[in-house]
Amino acid sequence: MKFLFPIIIIASLFAQQKKEYDIENIYLRELDKVYIKKFSDEVVNGNIYQMFGDQKVVIGKMVKGKREGVWSDGSTEESIAITLLDDTSIESLFELEPVYTVTVAGEGGVISGAGEYQKGTELTLTASPDEGYRFKKWSDGEYKPEKIITIERDYSIIGIFEPLPSKLIEFYDIHGGRSAFNTKQTLALETLLFALEDIENNNLKEARERIDYIFGEIPLSSYIWGQITSSTNSTNSHCTSCPINIGFPVSYYGLRMLDQIIRLGNPSNSGTLKMTAVVASCANVTRPTLPNLEPETVFKNIAPEILANDYKILNESTSLFRNWVRSITGGYEVELEVYEVEDCTDVGFSDDGKTIRSYVSNSNKLINQVPVDIAENTDFWWTIVPSGVPGNGSGYNRHFITGGMGGYTRPGDTRYDRPHFISDDAWFVRKPEHLGLGSYHEIELKAYQPQWFQHEFMHYLYKIWNQYNLEPTLHSWFDRTTWPADFIGVYESDYYAESIDKRLINANPSLAVGLEFLGSQNNTLQNPYDYTLNNLDKLNGVYFRKPVKDGRDIVNIIVSNGQVIWRRNNSRVGWNIENRSGVLWAPSDSPYGEQKIGIIFQTNRDILGVMFNYEFYSKAK
Repeated sequence: MKFLFPIIIIASLFAQQKKEYDIENIYLRELDKVYIKKFSDEVVNGNIYQMFGDQKVVIGKMVKGKREGVWSDGSTEESIAITLLDDTSIESLFELEPVYTVTVAGEGGVISGAGEYQKGTELTLTASPDEGYRFKKWSDGEYKPEKIITIERDYSIIGIFEPLPSKLIEFYDIHGGRSAFNTKQTLALETLLFALEDIENNNLKEARERIDYIFGEIPLSSYIWGQITSSTNSTNSHCTSCPINIGFPVSYYGLRMLDQIIRLGNPSNSGTLKMTAVVASCANVTRPTLPNLEPETVFKNIAPEILANDYKILNESTSLFRNWVRSITGGYEVELEVYEVEDCTDVGFSDDGKTIRSYVSNSNKLINQVPVDIAENTDFWWTIVPSGVPGNGSGYNRHFITGGMGGYTRPGDTRYDRPHFISDDAWFVRKPEHLGLGSYHEIELKAYQPQWFQHEFMHYLYKIWNQYNLEPTLHSWFDRTTWPADFIGVYESDYYAESIDKRLINANPSLAVGLEFLGSQNNTLQNPYDYTLNNLDKLNGVYFRKPVKDGRDIVNIIVSNGQVIWRRNNSRVGWNIENRSGVLWAPSDSPYGEQKIGIIFQTNRDILGVMFNYEFYSKAK
């Protein structure tokens, strides 16, 4: 069959991965895995026709071939021209792309993306946890739940999910469920909790992977940390109207502490630092009342939550902090011991018009009641007393301060002050007005309290290792312009981390040695109530109680004709002290009732001072 005029058809071999092409109205589509070329939208059995009036002329046929990209006449050109002067047939031989299988598995969630795909296909696998689970990582070690792969062969992978702790689920449910939180909030909080568990189980590799992932998603010091802290009204953290307190930025202090623990690795030092929490069982609390801030005095017992379950709250609140101290001291385990003082203490307050400070009236007196065998082995002190804050402190137009860092030196001890954490019981039971609403949940304690303990502890480190001038004035780091030139962070916890890494980790004396009170390691404490006084005349003198505020803090002890008289300075008020076989006693008719009086001796057996009513009165030289 001949035509009156030649027709030129341009045919092309196209890249197999494309689905549709258009060159001068000639199309190439994929159909049942066989590529065909069609004209005028008419296809019959894979043949390609051109219409001339009512006649159909076959001009080509696409068939499954053995080779890729070869025309049946042997040409390998991308395009060929055909002059139709007679019946013409030509085949384009395409080899089908291989089809590979993607297999996924995982318990505790659903993974999308399984199936059959042609070579070269880009595919996203997505791991979605079931209720009560979280996605941990893929079996190849990647932590991001969305995984992009390019199909080159059969592919198999497992998504690893881990169950959420029941207490975490409970915490989420209280605040609207896990989905109510910003996803970066949950990532930060859950990374903190699971990495801490890894460290407690000595699995530093797993903890390292978790910390690396979150700081890859949200870089250190990024402004995003501040944003996610208050990204949803229902889960905002660490503010006056916030329903929760998991730190500001969210879990960031704890994550930085964990990062430091992991980087310092398994420390080699062996030793123990003792942290003794002294709990006052009761107190006579003087506190302000509304509306005029008139004082009232009430009797309060320690919050039962503090004592419950073998002091569970205290252990959980300090767990990460104690692990961190172990790391920065090169391996010194920090053991927490709790000592309950049966005698009631006194809690008072002061008001400067902006801040109400509510503290135990004499924290040293509280600690002095701890037996000497415990005191001798205590490196960090922590006092906890019934709170002097009414409710959560709201309505007073004041900021309540109930804790901080102090120092404690045992009477007769020549070592410098030991760190002394000061707090009330409510600090661990309910959120104060400026930090949130309602009672603390166990999860909040684990997330926030490391921030408080680290903050107070750094005050102590900066004071003792003052050669680095890291706190020239109180809280000087609040002003970013005061930071050392080589510090690059922006948040308070960045300052702490860099203080350790760039200064204190190589300090002289070391943190380990310094916290064990360098230079006085062989000085042992005395039990002031275990003595026999053979020479009463040594008692004669003036004694004072620090800080000296008025005459009540100064005492004269007068020995005359075998009688011992205790008299307040510039006062006729006094009473006889009884000598019972070399042990001094205040009699039952004294203002403080019958009690033994303790004596602290110098090494030459001269008297350094006396203990009365658990307070130390130093003898004037």
